[in-house]
Amino acid sequence: MIIFFLTTQESLCSRIASCLTENYNHEVRVFTNPRMCYRNVILTGISKVGLIACDYMMFDMEEINPFEIMSLHKCVLPFIFYNTPFAEHTDRVSFWLNKIHKRMRSSAMSEEKMAELKDVLMQLDKTISSPDINPYVRLLNEAPDFPEVELNCFRQRNHIQSSRFKVLSYLFSHKDQEISEEDLCMHVWNDFSQKRIRVLYSYICELRKICRQDLKLHMAISRPSKQCYCLTVIS
Repeated sequence: MIIFFLTTQESLCSRIASCLTENYNHEVRVFTNPRMCYRNVILTGISKVGLIACDYMMFDMEEINPFEIMSLHKCVLPFIFYNTPFAEHTDRVSFWLNKIHKRMRSSAMSEEKMAELKDVLMQLDKTISSPDINPYVRLLNEAPDFPEVELNCFRQRNHIQSSRFKVLSYLFSHKDQEISEEDLCMHVWNDFSQKRIRVLYSYICELRKICRQDLKLHMAISRPSKQCYCLTVIS
């Protein structure tokens, strides 16, 4: 299933997206800009998007109203607030399903599609409830920020420029995973060429030096296999 996240917690939802992709083979995309999210829904094809999971903290009916968009295109999408503060954690899936039923009255889903959606919502709930994710979901818990905050402090301390930080933050959000040069180049420049690879090499070299010198957040960028990098946070 294609799932779109619209969120204020990009790193956290990237982690959720990785879990949903790796464990359940979903195609998950994470957005922090409502208009960019809307544009990608249209480019993908509204009928192809199986679920939109929105952060309750950033929802703005004035800027993007998904219900008006659905009405305009005569296609109602399953839409939930993944961190709604109004649902008990033991009853979150039923709460989501009830809301979807009410919003989709004029565009009834088949029993097969509804059963598939319920399975997906159960998978999402299981992922959000996991101990390495749940404490950081805003509105569900009074908890510390996800480590992205610590990473921003790392950037400020070391005066890391935006393009280099884009490389670092992508590696950080996929820490302990092998990330290919192609993925990094496409993420930073939307281009994969020898010219971009050479620039990437120089960025990685600079970031490795910074990681070795920083005294508060201990990280290392390794090259576990050919044309791949991996960031590790050292305890």
